[in-house]
Amino acid sequence: MSDILHRIGIKAQLPKVYSAISTIEGISNWWTEETEGDEKANGKIEFRFRADDGSLKGMMRVEIRELNPSSGVRWKCIEGPAEWIGTDITFDLSEQGGQTILIFGHRNWKETVEFTAHCTA
Repeated sequence: MSDILHRIGIKAQLPKVYSAISTIEGISNWWTEETEGDEKANGKIEFRFRADDGSLKGMMRVEIRELNPSSGVRWKCIEGPAEWIGTDITFDLSEQGGQTILIFGHRNWKETVEFTAHCTA
């Protein structure tokens, strides 16, 4: 198994960061505008990515496994690129030194492949 991990310090209050990772509106402001679905626990969210010419480049769907306003969000990928299916996407939150610390994880890849490296950027 392989994991992608990133630690990001954000100069914003934890509730604002939580909203950015737990709501359709919040997610569509930083990942892809084409985000839709049910943002409640056990809901499913779909993400679509387009090329400059408007053609569909990719799509994925996640199931929301955990929503905790004080500590973060966890998703399970249920549709999308073959390498993503079954992986866990985690957003762990804490407050440190006047910042919200977000530990992003894309966990449980079956193996490290070139696409894993692409997804770290």
